[in-house]
Amino acid sequence: MILLNMTGMIFRASTSLGDIAPVGAFTSVGALVTNTIDVLLPLLLILLVGLIIYGGYTYMMSLGDPGKVKGAQAILTNAIIGFLIVAFSFVIRGLINNVIVGI
Repeated sequence: MILLNMTGMIFRASTSLGDIAPVGAFTSVGALVTNTIDVLLPLLLILLVGLIIYGGYTYMMSLGDPGKVKGAQAILTNAIIGFLIVAFSFVIRGLINNVIVGI
């Protein structure tokens, strides 16, 4: 029996207890890239939400100071641009998996 865990490690298990050993880290470079993207994209989305919250907080706490308002607007603008880049990377990854690879 061959098992695949969440990190992409492949394990071969037998019927006896405690006899599970890793077979290999990844089957191909494509699997490594796919697993890396699957881990990084959600982490980037969490970071982007944090940046949007921080930018909004900075904007509210600027109290009308033009320098602080401009800085907060720059944070929010960059966070939104980053969100769009991450969102399009999900789309591009899906297109590559579906069209080119045929998964």
